[in-house]
Amino acid sequence: MRQLFYDYKQIQYSSLNLEDMTYCISPDLSQADPILSKSIKKYGIITPPLVTCSPGNTYTILSGFKRIALAMNTLSSNNIVCLVLPDYFTEKDIYCHLIAHATTGKDLSPIEKALFFKKTKSFLSEQETITLFSDLGLIMNRHLIKEHLKLLELESSTIDGIHNGSVHLKAAKLMGRVTLNDQGALTHLIKRFAIGGSKQQKLVEYSLELMKRKKISFQELWGKIQESMRIQNQNNKPQEIQSILLWLKEHCYPRLDKEEKQFKRFSSGLRLPGNVQLQHAKSFETDQLRLTITFQNEEQLTQSWDTLKESI
Repeated sequence: MRQLFYDYKQIQYSSLNLEDMTYCISPDLSQADPILSKSIKKYGIITPPLVTCSPGNTYTILSGFKRIALAMNTLSSNNIVCLVLPDYFTEKDIYCHLIAHATTGKDLSPIEKALFFKKTKSFLSEQETITLFSDLGLIMNRHLIKEHLKLLELESSTIDGIHNGSVHLKAAKLMGRVTLNDQGALTHLIKRFAIGGSKQQKLVEYSLELMKRKKISFQELWGKIQESMRIQNQNNKPQEIQSILLWLKEHCYPRLDKEEKQFKRFSSGLRLPGNVQLQHAKSFETDQLRLTITFQNEEQLTQSWDTLKESI
């Protein structure tokens, strides 16, 4: 990779190819960025966009699309300071500098990484990509490259959700097992209820299990959930999603649900003190129970031990 030497130039907005998305690695430039917007209003452009020269004294944007759009709408100037790459740079040089610029002061989303891998696949080997990311302090390997590229096969709203963080990677990877329509429906539900990480994964896991078992789509499954629970547009979304997850779990693992309810009744009947916890075997695979007693210190344990050891 060539050394990082740029020319700083004041460029008229009219000379920028604003419609050219050749080098854009963001799937959604329309997404609001209030922090960046506030910063530009207060301080102007701190990190100049990266561009390259094009025929006819025009410039192609490589990195900094949002900065340029916000500056045009916020600042009174008709031009903007940009970092201009030399015109002798190859595509490989351009993309290597692009990724270095794009990671300045921010983390790339999984989708941005995936789009970078897709656009550079023809001229950057996997090892060159791994080395490039390593030089930038980013962890990357062959497996992760393939894993990221598979994300681009997902439904468009799911891709957007991964990019903006509303859809978690683990849940998204599971969604890759179902149709695009089902992915979109699951994503819509995740966004509607603003479901977090662990609950999001449970929603997808339970749904996929029931869809496979009953050979139905998620839309059909969602219809059954609504019919059974009579879900309405309520304000208490956390309670609603908790009820949905409980319904899915009960129908996914009816025996396990029955065992848990019996265990809770048994445990409640014992009226255990606050410092005593009763636990069952994982998934009730055996009848074994574990009783845990917490003591504040050695003295409390010593005082209780004579009585306890007679019962063990």
